[in-house]
Amino acid sequence: MSTPFGATQTIAGGVASQGVSFTGTVQTPYTVTQLIPSWNTTVFVDPASKLSSGFTAQFGTPAPPAGGSLDWGILAPTAAAVSLAQYLDCLRDLLHDPDDVYTTAAQKTSYINQGLQKRDRETGQNRVLISFTTTIGTDTYTFTNLGNTNVFDLIGMYLIYGNLRVPMGSGSLTELNERLRWYKPAFQMAPVGFARYGPAQFIVAPAPASAYVLELDCSQIVPKDFLVSLTDTDPLPAPFDAPVCYWAARMAKYNERAYDEAREFEQNFNDEVNRRDANKVGTTGIVPSLGMGWRS
Repeated sequence: MSTPFGATQTIAGGVASQGVSFTGTVQTPYTVTQLIPSWNTTVFVDPASKLSSGFTAQFGTPAPPAGGSLDWGILAPTAAAVSLAQYLDCLRDLLHDPDDVYTTAAQKTSYINQGLQKRDRETGQNRVLISFTTTIGTDTYTFTNLGNTNVFDLIGMYLIYGNLRVPMGSGSLTELNERLRWYKPAFQMAPVGFARYGPAQFIVAPAPASAYVLELDCSQIVPKDFLVSLTDTDPLPAPFDAPVCYWAARMAKYNERAYDEAREFEQNFNDEVNRRDANKVGTTGIVPSLGMGWRS
């Protein structure tokens, strides 16, 4: 069974490529069924940009100076979303506490939300595409600059150059300084490489000579207390629901000072995360160099 999704995306003036982000994630592969810009232009979607978190539309003619809009629609396989009510039933079974006698429903809900955040950090699969405009002459940015406080990791980066999406090479700060970042003040051009620095910074090089648009593939965690109502659902579909209850049970047992049981549930959590990795649908890391001419 497939489910239609769609919305209207605001497009800034002069933009030739626009990332479209979904609310939550959808099952892949999906079909883009509608792309209707508000100005006279051709528009298409690069199949490589179709991720579970969104896609990127490219315009043959950039948006007019006043900006515009894009009506989009997709048809995606229906994901088996797991609700808070289902997670609570699972956790009650694991804790042998069906009536919430030893751990209240509110405590269980808190532990389940912590399990979601732990799962997101460990697997990196709660992904989001962010369109980010650089500042002329500035090569160092923080995740705060991206406008999404839930981002904790950077997987890949692309330079939007006209109607092209150019993969940017990744490396260590040492490699970036050795190959592209010799000068101070910084040499300015279109950035072709980037490096992570510390827990929440990234550096691009050369420093932007214009307000270039970058497309960042990021990992994020759900906000604190994400699941509130019983009908609220996990943003990730199966099989990524599997580790959540084990971490929630670990937290409950740790709170009871039942440390042996807590360690057992933690091992169950790790086993499920590792199983996702073994099946090539688990942990992610920064994308190895794609357009790495600067390293050759």
